[in-house]
Formats: sequence, C-alpha cells, structure tokens
Amino acid sequence: QGARSAHLRRPWTRIGPPAERAMSSLSAIPTIDFGPFLADEGCVTGGSPTAGQRRVAEEIDAAMRDCGFLYVTGLGISDREIRAVFDVAHELFERPDDQKAAELCPKTLESNTGYVPMLSEAINPG
Repeated sequence: QGARSAHLRRPWTRIGPPAERAMSSLSAIPTIDFGPFLADEGCVTGGSPTAGQRRVAEEIDAAMRDCGFLYVTGLGISDREIRAVFDVAHELFERPDDQKAAELCPKTLESNTGYVPMLSEAINPG
C-alpha cells in the first residue's frame, strides 16, 4: 500500500523521471543547419529575421523543449579546423593522469565545469 501511494504522488514514475525521459530521447537528437545566420542579411545586419533564420530559431526552440540537445551544422567551420581542435584535445587528454589531476580543475556538480576523462561524456555519434 505504501509503495502504491508513493507512486500516486509521483505520476511521472510510470514513464520514468524527467532525466530518464530526456536520456531516452538522445538517439533522436535533432540536427539543425545554422547556415541562414551566416549570411549578411536579416537579423545579422540589424534587420528583421529572414524566413530561414525564423525557421532555424523555431527548430532550436523545438529541440530545446523536446530533447534538450541538438547537433548544429552549417557553422562555417572546416573539417580541418575540427580535426585540429580534436588533435589538441587528444594531446591534452593523453597526458598522464597525475599531470592532469595536478594542472586541471576537477569537475564539480555546482558549476558543471572542470576536468573529466575524454569521451566520458560524449554523445556525438562518431
């Protein structure tokens, strides 16, 4: 009886708490092309947003409401630049653990910033 009444007080337990619902939707993370904001027009130049910019804004809004995550493409960043950043990150994370522990701040729950091992929080599909 006690467990049943606790269940009634928390209606979300039938489909899992909010965090579990969010994590279950990670396989459906939307991909949004940010390209319309790279053109010198619309809200980029101080004018009203173009139809494309409005569409992207609506897609971002929906992604944040429905999933909480999104992939962004069309940022004008080359594959070469992306590889260079990952190369530097790999170089950093290949350092010995004692060196990283001494030089990098550990992650804290309060700020959600700091060092964690590389790829331990990755959700990228690649």
